[in-house]
Amino acid sequence: SGISDPILQVSTKAGQVQVMGFVESQSVLLRAPILREAATSLMVQLNKEKPLKNPETLRAADHLNQSLLTQLENTTLIQIEAEELALLEPNGFGEIVEEAFPDAVFDINEAQSCLAFERWTSAVFHLGRVAEITTVTIGSQYGYESPKPAFGEVLNYLEGKVEQARKNRPKAHPKVKGNIVWVSSLVIHMGPM
Repeated sequence: SGISDPILQVSTKAGQVQVMGFVESQSVLLRAPILREAATSLMVQLNKEKPLKNPETLRAADHLNQSLLTQLENTTLIQIEAEELALLEPNGFGEIVEEAFPDAVFDINEAQSCLAFERWTSAVFHLGRVAEITTVTIGSQYGYESPKPAFGEVLNYLEGKVEQARKNRPKAHPKVKGNIVWVSSLVIHMGPM
């Protein structure tokens, strides 16, 4: 959800100046109070009679220009493709995943940002952490407990539970018996990590 910020869309018709009021914007630059103030001041001047002949209008436009340049001196701009903007939105894996694995939300969002900025190695790192967090969470649902959970340890634990279920041993965890294909697939796919 953006914020309402003044913009400078100016059109002239038969010597009249028309200023478009406000738009929803995600612009970080326009969130800077000095820029909002300068843009608002210019809009006020543009809405006056004969604004282009008014010296106050030129001063307001110059003030906005100087404010923008000052703000840009301390700002790094990074261009990303429009279709990759969605990767910067939180909750990219959906609410169901966020609710099931709340500890993984930070790394999910970081992985998405890394993908948007084409930081492939960093994205893989965060996705690896997501895989570890989700595997440990799933392991705990099948009885895995450890004060310091480790990815390989939980995979070995789950593999042992799958073996017990296959042999139909009494110690087999009841959830593993009912989901043997799913749990064994998890162990097989996560094992190479």
